[in-house]
Amino acid sequence: MDVTRKSARKWIDSLSLRVQQALFAAATYLILLAICLLAISPEQYDLSVGDVAPKTITASKDIVDELTTERRRQAAAEEVNLWFRPAALPRDMAVLSAAGLAIPEGEGRQLFSAAAKDQTVGLLLLDGSAYVPQGAGLIARLYLEPGYRVEYTALQLIGQAVSTFRSLGLDRLLLCPPDEVAADVWAGAGFAPAPERPGLLELYIGYDQ
Repeated sequence: MDVTRKSARKWIDSLSLRVQQALFAAATYLILLAICLLAISPEQYDLSVGDVAPKTITASKDIVDELTTERRRQAAAEEVNLWFRPAALPRDMAVLSAAGLAIPEGEGRQLFSAAAKDQTVGLLLLDGSAYVPQGAGLIARLYLEPGYRVEYTALQLIGQAVSTFRSLGLDRLLLCPPDEVAADVWAGAGFAPAPERPGLLELYIGYDQ
């Protein structure tokens, strides 16, 4: 009988020790968890609308402001002054490939590359051949690289076309509108649908304009 009691007592003591160890481990885990949560939780501020924060409050994570980034890109593009040169290989190979163009052969067609500093950012394919209506010059392809597809840069390419065709005695400019530039840019520049050429836009460029 005494042996049975001793065994039961020993078992109870052992169980009590295990329970104590488990409780200690659980308490330790909860304390460590609380410390970690306090360390990673953002600081809380008791502020109302219109209050001035006592210190600079930063975001708890990095957020990409795509709208502001795009506005800054457009603002930068609107300050770029382009200059023009005949397209050439291999210098303009990447932009020619992006625009789906090749260096033209034959008379009446000219391909200019538009550069910002020394970087080619656009192409302008002009056609004044016999296939174009008399008195008109055609912009067969106007291309701008991403980041430069804004009104300011697009109109610089139009200006180059006007200057070139005027020097040839032409007074009408036809444009095959590119997908890369918004349609309202051309309407704002005075282009209108060409009456005899579906799909093309037309602009009078005579000196008496």
